[in-house]
Order: sequence, then structure tokens, then C-alpha cells
Amino acid sequence: IYEEHVFEPLGLKHTDYPSDAEVRSPVLHAFSNDRGKYEDSTYWNPSWTSHSGRMTSTLADLGTIARAVGTGKLVSEGAYREQFAPTTVGLGRNAKDLYYAMGIAVMNGWYLQNPRFGGYNLIFAYHPAGKWSVVVATTMGPKCSSDIAYSTVLFK
Repeated sequence: IYEEHVFEPLGLKHTDYPSDAEVRSPVLHAFSNDRGKYEDSTYWNPSWTSHSGRMTSTLADLGTIARAVGTGKLVSEGAYREQFAPTTVGLGRNAKDLYYAMGIAVMNGWYLQNPRFGGYNLIFAYHPAGKWSVVVATTMGPKCSSDIAYSTVLFK
């Protein structure tokens, strides 16, 4: 379903949603201290994360995904408005430009998502007014704190 409705329409050549937990090469290696020791976490099984934890992609394809989400390319105009309405989820009623919409954070004119899993930290964002897409991916070094989203820090 992802292939037909998302990957093909967006021209994503390097994005995959495998039916198993296998991480296909080439891959950016990640490291984590989540289990009390610093170790390679590249091939940890993502099945315990959200359902999207198995999706793999290149940074370029993620930029395309950010732009598609940010422009509403794959949804109706009504669904797009509802997705980014500050009242849809109920957390943004007092904040004009800082709230969590439906699956996407809205912050200072940017639409963004910042998933983290097993030493991987990512942020992909789209700025509708400027028509900019930004993707930042980091992995943890041996002295990094697992409490800090380093990609988000770099993005800010």
C-alpha cells in the first residue's frame, strides 16, 4: 500500500517499508547506550516502535517526504487544513505558531517531525512560506546523552 500510494507518486527510489525487521544496506550505523553500555544499535528490531519504525529512507527521499507532507501533496485540501489546524489535536489553542498538529509539530512557521530510535535521531521539516525542506540525521557518540535530540538542537 505504501508503494502504490506514497512511494511511487512521490518518486521515492530509496525508501522502503519492509514486511520484516531487516535493515537493508547501505545504512547509517547508529550507536546507543540505552541498555547500559555503548553499542552498535543499527540492526535492532524496530517492531516495538511505532508502525513507521520499519521504514528506511535516504536523506534526499526524506526531504521529498517533508515537502509532500508540508504541501499536502497526497491528501485533499480539506484533509491538509485539518491536519495542520491548531485545534485538531487540542494542544495548540493558546499558541498561534507552536503546537502539535495531527502527527506533525508546527513551530515558528515550520512543519516538522523528529523521530528517535535506538541511537538514531532525525528531524525532517518543511517551511511552507519559504518552500524549504531540511533533513538532519545524527547518531550518538560514546559521550552523548540519550535525553538530548541532537538533530533537533542542530536544526534550531
